[in-house]
Amino acid sequence: MDTTPSEQQELLLLKACRERHGRISMTLAKQLYSSKNSAKNAVTKLEALNYIERTAPGQFKVIKVTNDVREMIKDDKFEQESEKEEVNPIEKTGSDSSDFEVVQQ
Repeated sequence: MDTTPSEQQELLLLKACRERHGRISMTLAKQLYSSKNSAKNAVTKLEALNYIERTAPGQFKVIKVTNDVREMIKDDKFEQESEKEEVNPIEKTGSDSSDFEVVQQ
């Protein structure tokens, strides 16, 4: 079995992190895949590779991401912070760490 997620599986991880606070539902997976079966297979593979863990039937939490996904998340946060600073410049506080473990490819 391949030990890395496909591009579409990375997209699922990214979408979950960007829009759903790291939560994946089967409904979200079905939106990204052409069939219910392919969505289920993608979620099953991500779970087998320990990228997500089941929190309830049909509900999963992202527990780690690839470097590519992490970089895209960081880019989004940088863009959002830049937009906020233009409107209301406030001193940045907090750390730059992510809630997700990064996996080297």
